[in-house]
Amino acid sequence: MFLALFPLQLVIFPTEELPLHIFEPRYKQLIIECRDEGIHFGIPPVENGQLFTIGTEVELIRITKTYNNGEMDVIIRGIRVFGIDEVQEEVPDKLYSAASVTLIENVADANRESGLKLLKLYSEFIQLAQIQAPVPEEVPEKASYVLGSKIGLPLRQRLEMLRMPKESDRQKFLSLHLERIIPLIRQQRSRGTKLGGGNGKLQPKGD
Repeated sequence: MFLALFPLQLVIFPTEELPLHIFEPRYKQLIIECRDEGIHFGIPPVENGQLFTIGTEVELIRITKTYNNGEMDVIIRGIRVFGIDEVQEEVPDKLYSAASVTLIENVADANRESGLKLLKLYSEFIQLAQIQAPVPEEVPEKASYVLGSKIGLPLRQRLEMLRMPKESDRQKFLSLHLERIIPLIRQQRSRGTKLGGGNGKLQPKGD
C-alpha cells in the first residue's frame, strides 16, 4: 500500500478526530487531493527530528474554512495503523513525500470485563480531572482508542499504544495508567492543587 505522508509531532489514534491548520504548499496540495479524489494519507509521529516507522492512516472529514491565501482549517479522522516499509521523499508531480506501508491488523480480543473496568476508571478520571469529555454509557468499539484519546497521554505513551495490535493489551495498558494516576489526582486535590489545561496534568493553584 502506498500512502502520502504528513509527519507531525503527535500520535493520532484510529477513531480520533483532529483539527489541523494547513498552510504549507505540499499539504495544501494533499488536502485538495483528499477532497477531490477521496484519497487518504498517513501521519507518522516525529520527535526531535526522528520519524517513527509507525503511524495512522487518516481521512479528511471536512474543510471547515478556506482562507484567501489558500490556507485551510480541516478536520481529519484516524482509521487504522500502519508500519512504514520505505519512504519515498520525492513523488512525481507531488510536493509531498510518501511511503510504501503495511497495514497492522487490529486484534479485537478484549473481553467485556476488561472494557467495563476501563470505562469505570475512565469515568472516574474524567470527573476527578474535570475534563470536558463525554462518558459513554456502554463500552465503545475500540474502547482503548476512543477513551485513550481523551485523557492527555503524552506522545511516547500514545506511541506505545499504537504499537500494540491487540485491544486487550491496549486496554490493560490504559487501565494500569489510570490506576496509577487517579490516586495522585486525589492526593493533589486534597493538597489544593488544580489540574491545568483540561488535560489531566497537575499544576499548583495560581499558575
